[in-house]
Amino acid sequence: MLVSPRVFDIAKVLKTTPEELLIGVIPAVESNDKIEEVESYYKEKIANMEAENKISKVELEGEIQRLKAALESKESIIGVLKESLYRYSK
Repeated sequence: MLVSPRVFDIAKVLKTTPEELLIGVIPAVESNDKIEEVESYYKEKIANMEAENKISKVELEGEIQRLKAALESKESIIGVLKESLYRYSK
């Protein structure tokens, strides 16, 4: 054993844990705090990314509508030109 069995007795007398005596902190409490902090950080990051995704989606939908309108305009011009070409080729 790397740690003296007396550490457990000393911890009991001091009303603390052996981990706190050996490393200076209670690992479970510190770990839980860090886990909560990391969880909060990533939840915020996810929320931001979802908001950015929605904004991008709306912008792209607008761009799609603009391109469809431009395509329809060009198709109507092509139709008129084809009709004119047909009339002149007679």
